[in-house]
Amino acid sequence: MSKILLGRRGLIHRRLWPALDAAVRDQVIPAALDDSDARAIMRLLKREGRVRSADRMHGLLDATSGMNPKRVQKLVASLEALGLVLTEPALLDNHKHTAFVLLWTERFPRPLSSERSVDKLVKATLWAAGDVPEKEILRWFAWPRSETAPALEMLRSSTKISMVSGHVRWSG
Repeated sequence: MSKILLGRRGLIHRRLWPALDAAVRDQVIPAALDDSDARAIMRLLKREGRVRSADRMHGLLDATSGMNPKRVQKLVASLEALGLVLTEPALLDNHKHTAFVLLWTERFPRPLSSERSVDKLVKATLWAAGDVPEKEILRWFAWPRSETAPALEMLRSSTKISMVSGHVRWSG
């Protein structure tokens, strides 16, 4: 499960894991997120492996971080939308639902792809979507447009997609 598309939790088919890995593995935290807070969460996850829920994560963070639980949840959601962090739902023995937060690299320690780009993932999402307004595509992902727009342009130049009345249509 991932939140990389529109920031909503969705299943990513196993065949697309290498494309997602190519897009997220070596990604840096964008300046739009508070670097120090996001990096503190990333360091905690690297140290702990999996942490049960963003609420528990708050208790494990350094008290000097100054992050409140809502800030931690917001940052975890932002890191999930970037694909750097996964949240895996779990059911405990007492039938209580929870989730474990972990780094993408914790779930997949070895690279699933030798490539490092968003191209294949953008291509797969366009193929699955069919006919989409072009302005919408750039909002699907939380990554900077400087990463997504070239992938879209490359598909357009290879005639895999066509533009019809401001809509992108898969044609390859």
